[in-house]
Amino acid sequence: MPRSAIESLIPHREPFLLLDEIHGDGGDELTAQFTLDEKLPLFAQIYAGHYPHNPVTPGVILCEIIFQAGAALLAGKIAGGGAGGTPVITRIRDARFKRLVKPNETLAIHVALTDQAANAFYLDGKITVGGELAVRVSFTCALIESINN
Repeated sequence: MPRSAIESLIPHREPFLLLDEIHGDGGDELTAQFTLDEKLPLFAQIYAGHYPHNPVTPGVILCEIIFQAGAALLAGKIAGGGAGGTPVITRIRDARFKRLVKPNETLAIHVALTDQAANAFYLDGKITVGGELAVRVSFTCALIESINN
């Protein structure tokens, strides 16, 4: 799915759209990909200040990448189920960082919907790099009404 299609699913935009492509069939799982291009303005700034002599991708950015993939997964579920609103993170559980993630690496992202209670969605996500687990996290999203300013 091209980036323009991803933009139709989630509200994130450049420079903070952190998915290059996504794959999913509208089910309870989705895979995505993102390359940490150190030449992009966002990452040039991050790597310039986050251990500049040995740049490492911050864990919060890796979690955000997983959360964006989760939002894309929920967009299909929400549209299919007739629910509306914007998914926002309400809980992060059991985040584990297993491998340093460096500039220019390509991330394979996987998210799965594990449960739903009313407007709360429970998900598990992970990032692998070259087949090696880098991050895994469980998280909850709730739907909020969109606010038009």
